[in-house]
Amino acid sequence: MRANPILVQMTRGEMVENFFRGSYIISDPQGNIIDSVGDVDRLIYPRSALKPIQVIGLLESGAAEVFHVSSSEIALACASHNGEDRHVHIVTEWLNRLGFNSDDLECGIHASMDKNTMLAMVREGRKLTPVYNACSGKHVAFITLCLHLNVPIKNYTHLDHPVQRYVNRLIAEVIEIDILRAPKGIDGCQVPVIGMPLKNLAKGMAKLTQPDLLRPELGNASQRMITALQTHPELIAGTGRFCSFVTQESGGKIIAKMGADGVFSVMLPDQKWGIALKVDDGNLRVAEVMLMGILFKHNLLSQTDVWKKWAQPPVKTWNGQVVGGFTYIG
Repeated sequence: MRANPILVQMTRGEMVENFFRGSYIISDPQGNIIDSVGDVDRLIYPRSALKPIQVIGLLESGAAEVFHVSSSEIALACASHNGEDRHVHIVTEWLNRLGFNSDDLECGIHASMDKNTMLAMVREGRKLTPVYNACSGKHVAFITLCLHLNVPIKNYTHLDHPVQRYVNRLIAEVIEIDILRAPKGIDGCQVPVIGMPLKNLAKGMAKLTQPDLLRPELGNASQRMITALQTHPELIAGTGRFCSFVTQESGGKIIAKMGADGVFSVMLPDQKWGIALKVDDGNLRVAEVMLMGILFKHNLLSQTDVWKKWAQPPVKTWNGQVVGGFTYIG
């Protein structure tokens, strides 16, 4: 396995303190490479960067129509959200409409990723439940698909459950991999993860931006998913989060979705391109810097001050003094 190139560096004072290696690829729907750096054939787990494809099952199957799934619910099913009140409200209302509650979610419990929400919960004595999990929207989507397919809810996160088999067939179709042969693992929210080459992830995201190249049911589903994310960027992640910010500030021309451990997938509807990247050591802040550098390189964003905190985040002392920063050097 050859080493990927250094793409981001972090300085502190008068020297470079850390170097970060990674790889990325920009692809069109036919798999033609617009740009690539590093080993894009290496297998990666896309983690939550795959959510825009996973949610396609909810739409392609007809479950979204039968259970009256709204545009905001579709966006939240793609999200790794902060657990802010607006996110929790949508998840809770969706669950209640289906006749379920937070105990039926198999995603587990973690603290809200929004500091203000967490402080408010402590002050008010509110109990953490699975609806605060960043992946709770995706899990309600799986439950909705269970109901539509008339299969048991229990163990819906297991690899051999009918819902996971259904979703993985769609992943195989879009990403163009052999699911049976692909490496498999378990994500933090208990859902199976599938190993795939970075180049396949980029091509798959590009295919979603050109629905006419897909079979009709899949094409319609991808268009609804993209429209939902463009309409509700605040639900993709939340306050102070990169994915929501870049999607909103670009007017939906750049739809970014992070995945844990330094992965990003991006849909560019105007260009009909997809981007996939991975930072080797899994650093998510570095992944954001890397993506900004790629977007600047291809003139997909103008280098204005609005993007500076993401493109060149500072290194600070606990007293708030700026003593260094991150820079894309690819």
